[in-house]
Amino acid sequence: YSKYVVILSAVFFLAIRVVIWEMGTVEVDVALAAVTTLAVLVYLTWRDQPNWGLGVIFGLLIGCAILFKYYGVIFAAALGPIMLMDIIRGRISLQRISVGSLVAVLATSFHFGRNYVLTSNPVFPIYNKFFKPEAMEQMNSAAGAYGTGRGIIDLLITPVTMFTSPMAYFDGM
Repeated sequence: YSKYVVILSAVFFLAIRVVIWEMGTVEVDVALAAVTTLAVLVYLTWRDQPNWGLGVIFGLLIGCAILFKYYGVIFAAALGPIMLMDIIRGRISLQRISVGSLVAVLATSFHFGRNYVLTSNPVFPIYNKFFKPEAMEQMNSAAGAYGTGRGIIDLLITPVTMFTSPMAYFDGM
C-alpha cells in the first residue's frame, strides 16, 4: 500500500469515537494493545535471532499483558499455535520457548498468589463461584447494564448505534 492509503486508514481509525474515548481515558485496553503488539514484535525478532535476553523480554511482556487485564491470557494462548508451528518448522527451539514461558509464569505468579492468599481465588473477582461456591458473585447485578439489547435486530444495527448512541455501549465519552 502507498503511504497515503496508510495515512488515510489511520485517520479513519482515529476518527472513531470509541477509539478517541479509549485514548482519552485511563483504561488499560490501550496499554494492553501496546504491550501485545510489542510482544509480537519481540517474538518475531527473537525467533530470527537466538538471544536469551529477548526471551526474557518476551516473557515479561506476556506477563505484563496478562497483568494489565486478564484478557491477556487470550493473547498468550493465541500465540501458542504460532509458537508450536515455529518449533515444528525448526525456527525456534523448545528450550527458547520454555524460557519465555517460564518468565511469563514467574511474572504473573506473584499477583495470582497474592489474590489466592487474600480471597482463595487466584483470578479474583472473576470465577468467584468456581473457587468459592458459597461466596457472593461480584458484579452480578451489572450484567445487563451495558448494550442496547440482546436480540438479532440490536445486533444488526450495532454498527450504526455505536456511533449514534455510544453511551449505551460504554461508560463514558
